[in-house]
Amino acid sequence: MAKETKQDRVVRQIVEQVIEHMHELKNIDSNPNSKEMDVEVWAQSFLKNCLGYTASGGYSIRSQEAKGKMKPDLIVSKGDKPIFVVEVKKITFDLKKSDFRSGKVQLSEYLNQIGNVRWGMLTNGVEWKL
Repeated sequence: MAKETKQDRVVRQIVEQVIEHMHELKNIDSNPNSKEMDVEVWAQSFLKNCLGYTASGGYSIRSQEAKGKMKPDLIVSKGDKPIFVVEVKKITFDLKKSDFRSGKVQLSEYLNQIGNVRWGMLTNGVEWKL
């Protein structure tokens, strides 16, 4: 068996992190009392641990930050500049709904209010929409 390279080790660690987070998401899904906040905490951890939006990389993730009357669930910034906004819904929520509660309108309003943020993501943990 060949010796594990640094690149192999990094890939293995990323895969292990993703698998661990998928198990956590499955636990949230199987809990009948799970709430939107459970998915929000999970999504924040996923962004940091699996996608690399960490403080050591110069990123910060702020949650439930009031912007006027609006409160985006998560704002990912690099330094002081917001990069993208994440609107989180309960794990059982159907993201295909077209009403206000779907998050699509909320997300659009957050992007307009914050300004200079081009990207928004809508998620229920299982599905992610850019």
